[in-house]
Amino acid sequence: MKPQMMRQTTRESTGASSAAEGVVLVDLDLKPIALDSGAEAILADLNGPGGIEPALPADVLNQLSAGCQGGQVAGNPIHLASARHEYSCRAFLVKSRDSNVGPMLALHLKKEISVVDAVHQVGIDYHLTDREQEVLIGVAMGLTSKELAGRMDISPNTVKAFLRLIMIKMGVATRAGIVGKLLGQNGRAGS
Repeated sequence: MKPQMMRQTTRESTGASSAAEGVVLVDLDLKPIALDSGAEAILADLNGPGGIEPALPADVLNQLSAGCQGGQVAGNPIHLASARHEYSCRAFLVKSRDSNVGPMLALHLKKEISVVDAVHQVGIDYHLTDREQEVLIGVAMGLTSKELAGRMDISPNTVKAFLRLIMIKMGVATRAGIVGKLLGQNGRAGS
């Protein structure tokens, strides 16, 4: 007899944007056995609206099938993308101590944070304007003031003025300080 899929119904499970990570347990036939609310939200985001039961994306099924046949389950993360977010999936073989329960796979799904997501969050945290956030994205890309000016159709001096305002708001003195705060935000958002 197959175990029924366990689901938690919480407010967190209704919004995929609130789920940073989750876990799915699947049998060796790659049928879901159990999942937490984070995984449920991520799978809903990946599969789109309308699905009754959370299903594993085809990319995950294909790579896990190939890995199971080759005897290698754990390995490199599988990269997945929805219309709004990117995720990674890692598989781990789990053996039960109970002889009545066969081995299964634990799939760890994790939301990957993009530079734009991190800049948006920093923009909220430090009350940056849209144009300041645009400059911040350019700084994160490693663009010079002259290159940023060309992209934004403003003068290099205006870019430098934006940079000074950003530095004041973020409490840093250099471009490296801006990038450090951005990387710090990216690390917090992904964990």
